[in-house]
Amino acid sequence: MARKLSLVGAVLILFGFGVFGLLSGLEGRMGAFTLSQQVVTWGELLYAALGAAAIAATLRWRRYARPLLYTWGAVVTVCAGLAPMAWGDVGLGTGVLQALPWAAVAALAIWLATWGMSSSPAAPPSQ
Repeated sequence: MARKLSLVGAVLILFGFGVFGLLSGLEGRMGAFTLSQQVVTWGELLYAALGAAAIAATLRWRRYARPLLYTWGAVVTVCAGLAPMAWGDVGLGTGVLQALPWAAVAALAIWLATWGMSSSPAAPPSQ
């Protein structure tokens, strides 16, 4: 039961980040003029797509779910750190501080998903 709840938590985080990334990426495309703004915008769309793929892979216990989750977490963290520098003209220190909470939530989602998939008695075999 706890493993299923951890999967639900992971899916909710991935879904929430995906919706945010999709909406923010679509909105940002209109006003992204600099290269860094375009990178952030495309990164947001990328982590929305990676999140959707990770949800599907996680719920089906696919062996490629873990690399998808790690890639998703890396893209989320980079976008969170780069966004204030691209849109707000702040320094690297502010970007790093901005990325830390996003990285922590991404790490939580990855942990919940991997723990929920590991040693699950009802888990189908990996394909």
